[in-house]
Amino acid sequence: SLTRLARWVGWVPLAIWAGGIPATASLYLDRAGLLPLEHPASVAVPVAAAAAYAVASRLSLPPRVVAVSAWAGFLFGVVAGASATTHLTRAVGLAAIPTAVLLPIASVVACSDGPALKVPPPDAPMSTVRYQCQQNKTVVADYYDGKSSVAPDGRPIPGGRVVVQLSDGRKFSLPQTLSASGIRYADSSGAFVFWSKGDTAFIEEGANQTVTYRDCVIKR
Repeated sequence: SLTRLARWVGWVPLAIWAGGIPATASLYLDRAGLLPLEHPASVAVPVAAAAAYAVASRLSLPPRVVAVSAWAGFLFGVVAGASATTHLTRAVGLAAIPTAVLLPIASVVACSDGPALKVPPPDAPMSTVRYQCQQNKTVVADYYDGKSSVAPDGRPIPGGRVVVQLSDGRKFSLPQTLSASGIRYADSSGAFVFWSKGDTAFIEEGANQTVTYRDCVIKR
């Protein structure tokens, strides 16, 4: 519950920022006598905010920023429509409502299909890493995430796995296993082990755990 609360709290600075910029602009223009809040043209501020946030929600930004931009755009679209019905003629105000609301709604829809929020399918790897090893050998590793579990004796069981494609044509799918240092993936017999740590990796094979792929480094 504390973790969930912390995630919600993490939205607060962005939410304050999203609403604070247009609100501050409106108050500044009002105090400076440049654009009083009761002036019909004051509707331009929420309209501009709605349009700006709608555009921001289509950019390749972090998902949290995209979501806040989309909902902020929707909010200021509603404010723009309500302001229009107050300051402008009824006909213009009523016409402004669907325009001001539908534009940010499009940005809300963008949160579900925009590039910044796309989630890989369940069977897709979390990352694909290419390693260059000694003797001009190479390894391509597809890393998959998985849910951890607990063994009957209380030991944690990692849920991740890796699929390694070797330059000699062999391919292995290996579950993650417990290790004291580094990340260890091994087959059921322990005869093939893939180790990764930071930007490096190596492979051990056979009963004697001979290193067959040595000093493997991520190819940039």
